[in-house]
Formats: sequence, structure tokens, C-alpha cells
Amino acid sequence: MSRRLFFKIFVFLTGLVIVISRLTMIFTIKEQPVGPNVNYLITPNELCEKQDGFYGLEKNSLDVVFIGSSNIHCNINPNVIWNSFGITSYDFSCDQQELGTSYYYLQQVFETQKPKVVVVDIMGNGEQDEIDNTRAHFAFDHMKNDIYKYKAIWNRTKSARLEMMFPLIAYHDRWKELTQNDYQYIPNQYNILKGAFIYMTANECERPQIPTEIPVSELPEKTKYWIEAIQELCNEHECKCLFIKAPYSFYEDSWFSYFNAFEDYCVDKGFSFINLNKYVDDMGISFATDFSDGMHMNWEGQQKLSIYIGDYLVKHYSLEDKRGVTDYSKWDDDYLEMTNLIDDFWDIYNNM
Repeated sequence: MSRRLFFKIFVFLTGLVIVISRLTMIFTIKEQPVGPNVNYLITPNELCEKQDGFYGLEKNSLDVVFIGSSNIHCNINPNVIWNSFGITSYDFSCDQQELGTSYYYLQQVFETQKPKVVVVDIMGNGEQDEIDNTRAHFAFDHMKNDIYKYKAIWNRTKSARLEMMFPLIAYHDRWKELTQNDYQYIPNQYNILKGAFIYMTANECERPQIPTEIPVSELPEKTKYWIEAIQELCNEHECKCLFIKAPYSFYEDSWFSYFNAFEDYCVDKGFSFINLNKYVDDMGISFATDFSDGMHMNWEGQQKLSIYIGDYLVKHYSLEDKRGVTDYSKWDDDYLEMTNLIDDFWDIYNNM
């Protein structure tokens, strides 16, 4: 092959990659309508700005990273934890994330951060050989392109690998829905909410009734595999791992057995796990006022859970209080900006 031909091919392929990348950014879904929420005012492109914000963080700047599904970012607020305890943290999560996907998110965490603790919500047990396309798009559309993303796609979406690697395949017919925001969107690598999602509405939920007799069950082998893989990865990076189950109101009967089996397995293996549903009274959680829906807390509940888990982290791990340290003053600014918007939320939202 002549140098001239090689150069032409190189230029063509480079241009093709640039065009596909730009079209993918335009066509990929960046937000979803979910009712009144603070993110609409600050990070309207929530689906991508959560991940982009993590990738833009200063290297090795986090004490704690929260991993998991929407039970993480709707229920735990890093700014609240900072204001109360001086701990730096981030919700590196995505909707419907399960343990298999959490493992690959954690791989990316250790590329740029050296957290002292990783907190993993166990909502999705990872027992499936592959995840459905909806979950996969939530997980991978806005994940940074690196070896861990492509390993995740290869191992978690075996029947839709091409679509996940090139999401334009799924979104190419979205051209009728495109808005000015899609064309003008530029990745924002600073997220003042640190990945959190803040619902403002309150919907009364029933307190879950825990059965007096819960059937004994065995964790699926795939679930055990991912638990041990996550724990081993944390050990390799000299990071503590805490598995949790965040509180919520809506339950399926099988979940009680799953949570108990998970706890028994962790006790047997010497892993750390806390089922926070057992401590809702200690937190002061009200099922009448603190939830937006059966599975997600609103701002009121989010504050209570965040303070509880922040206190737990301080008591069980050696985490330094960085409040008052000049290098971390931006965390104070972000908390203040967040609370100011929350105080004025309804006036702003109703006039938009």
C-alpha cells in the first residue's frame, strides 16, 4: 500500500469516526421527564451530566464513591454529606444499574480516584447472563469510552453488543424528536449536585409490612460472583467496600428473601452490608412525606438518609473532615447554590 493511499484511508476513517461521534452525541437521549426536580434547573441533561461530572473531577479528590441504581442518586446527596461531615463523595450511578454493571463502573472509578470507601447498593442482583436493552442504554450510552465500557458491553449485553457500542443504531430514527438542546449540547464536566437527583414532590407511600416468616433462599451463583468480584477489586485498590440496601416503600415478596440471603452471605464471607430499611425509624423517615414514589425519596427523605449514612461512614471508617480547608471551598459553594435553588424552587419552576 502506497503512503498516499494509506493517508487517504486514514483521513477518511478519522473523518468517519468524528461524524459518527457527533451524530451519536446529537441523537442520544440526554434527559427524561420525571416531574418537578432540582436537576431540571441545574443539570437538565441529567442522563449524561451525571457521568460527565464524575469524569471531570480532580484526580483522587473523593473519599467515598456511591455505586448503584437510582436508589443511590435519588436517595443519597453528596452535598448534604459534605455539609454535615466534610466528606467528599459522588453518586456514580445510573437508572436500573445491577451488580454486574456496578463492577465495571467501579473499574472506571479506580482509573482516576482512590476512595477510602466504595458504597454499593444491591437493588439489581446481577443474576442475569445479560441485561435488557433499556438497562443497557441507561448504563452505557454516556459511559466514558474505554476498555472497561467495552468489557461491560461485551459481558452484559451479549445479544445487543453492536447497538450498545454504536447507540446511533438505536436512536437514528429520533430525528423528529430532536430539539435545539440536542444540537447545541456540549458535555459539562462539572456537576454541582455530585451526581444526585433531587425530587421535590411528596407522595404518600405505605410503610412496607415485613412478613413474619420470610422464606429462606440461596443467592444466585451469578450474584455471588459479582459480590466477590466487587469486593476483590476494592481489596486490590486498598479500598473498603460497603454493600447497602437503601430504604424504599414498594416491595415484591421475593425481595425480602433476597435481602436476607445477601446479608447472610456477607456475614459468612466477612463482607460489610447494612440493610438501611431496618433503620428508617432511627433516620426519622416518614412514608407520608419523604418519598416521591415507592422507590425514590424526595428532598426531605434524601437529607435524612444522607445524614444517617454520612454519620455511619464517619463512625466506621477513618474519614477526615475537610470543611474549612481552602482547597475544598468549592464544595461549600456548591452546597449553598444547591440549597438556594431548593429554597426558591417552586417560584423558579412555576415561572419557567
